[in-house]
Amino acid sequence: MNGIETFIHDNGGFIAGLRLQQCVTNPVNPQSIADVQQILKSAEKSKVAIPLDVVEYAGTKFMEVSQSNPSAWDAALSVVDYRSFLNAELAPTIPHFFFTTSPEFTVKFAAAKLPNPSEAMLGVAFDRKAEMASGSQSALFVKIGEEAQVVKAPREFLVEALGYNIALDHYHVKNVIIRDAKITYTGGPLILENVYFVNCTFEISQQANGQEFAKSLLNTSSVIFRADGYPLHSGYRYRLWFGRGFR
Repeated sequence: MNGIETFIHDNGGFIAGLRLQQCVTNPVNPQSIADVQQILKSAEKSKVAIPLDVVEYAGTKFMEVSQSNPSAWDAALSVVDYRSFLNAELAPTIPHFFFTTSPEFTVKFAAAKLPNPSEAMLGVAFDRKAEMASGSQSALFVKIGEEAQVVKAPREFLVEALGYNIALDHYHVKNVIIRDAKITYTGGPLILENVYFVNCTFEISQQANGQEFAKSLLNTSSVIFRADGYPLHSGYRYRLWFGRGFR
């Protein structure tokens, strides 16, 4: 790199963060909403990391004003999308990476292919050499109420869903990394425990549960979230449901 390139690489996140903070000073302004989306799109394309505290602050401000200015919700979700981009450096890696569309176990969730994706891939990855876990130590991605059917699974696994939409309503997800997916959530029952969203985009309904979910995505890379009415329980025995999720 020459001097200018090095300066941009090393300071781009700081500069983009300053621009983001300027937008937040007037978050109801339509120009601010347009600008923040462009700033984040450019930062992601250039692989520039804006400081996490600035990202969280900006997203929170746009969420606050979205109550009276619904167009600000789009800006808030743009910040959430960018936070997912930053998670690529924060999510755990899976050693002895093993990827398959027909694993010895599977998970049962709703994944619909997006219209005309430029690329598409759907499958699961896990540590092939690791011992399968049982009981409360295993990972899962099942409908709420089906947890007791899971008795053995990896301690964690990765769901690759490039070119696919994953609907989260009515699911219980634990110790899972979800990568490259479009994520939709309309505010229904949902339990997330230690879930990483990496390079995902989000379509979240602007209502109470949706807002709380979006806040949790901003606040941490490892998401813990529970919609009302479905408390977490201890003592379950888990087994991954054999289904048709990865054909």
